[in-house]
Amino acid sequence: MTMTELNESTAEFIAELARTADRLESLPIQRLERPDEQGVTPAERVRTLCQSWARVNGDTAPVPELAASASGAMLRVIGAELAEQFPAATRDDQRKWTQQVRELRDFLYLG
Repeated sequence: MTMTELNESTAEFIAELARTADRLESLPIQRLERPDEQGVTPAERVRTLCQSWARVNGDTAPVPELAASASGAMLRVIGAELAEQFPAATRDDQRKWTQQVRELRDFLYLG
């Protein structure tokens, strides 16, 4: 992977991360706490995703259970740490992480 491709991949992830965190921060608390048809709230989806990213970052401790209103901030912080892993990550991992953020954002808009 060239430096240009790495920079573009990282920039794409960071942009998707910012859009999704912005969306989370704009949602009413009732929406963040409302379960979907599988019984999972948007805040729980964020925490689960952040936990998987924390493991990639080498953190084996559980991600703290924060208030639903902190979901956007948690995504930003752990996502920023993940972005630091992009230079060492495979292209497939970079694509996967970016797709995970997109899917979360799509869920927030459609859910």
